[in-house]
Amino acid sequence: MSDIVNEDDGTGGTSDNNNREYGGTVAENDAVIKNKPGPVSQPGVEAHINLRTASNSRSEFHSHPSGTSTDQDRTSTGSTSKVGGSTTNNSYQSDGPSKDDIKNVGDRTGYVFSMSNKTVFIYNNQGVTATLPMSKFAKYK
Repeated sequence: MSDIVNEDDGTGGTSDNNNREYGGTVAENDAVIKNKPGPVSQPGVEAHINLRTASNSRSEFHSHPSGTSTDQDRTSTGSTSKVGGSTTNNSYQSDGPSKDDIKNVGDRTGYVFSMSNKTVFIYNNQGVTATLPMSKFAKYK
């Protein structure tokens, strides 16, 4: 899972890789199945991915992009910081799972990897059950 979501390197900016969601499912036999990445979105515009869930999947996972913009005219859904003479809109998605993520996970366990702050949110259809730093979740290749 970590290797798949790390296609977003967490550095923000406007690169395609850091402005889309990555994800997949985990089958009953622990096989990780990568889904096609979601479409590229602009920072501050909610990104999405279509997770194909097989009947034998026990978990699903996806990332929330780290993308940011320095466009001073953009309305930000994240935070705004002033550095020197320019404004940076940290227009990343919400860190944890959205209401739709929680609603759609069904009886599986869900994982959201917040690439902007390197946190993993573990959730079910009742809400978030745990959070931990990505560095504690897995060793990266």
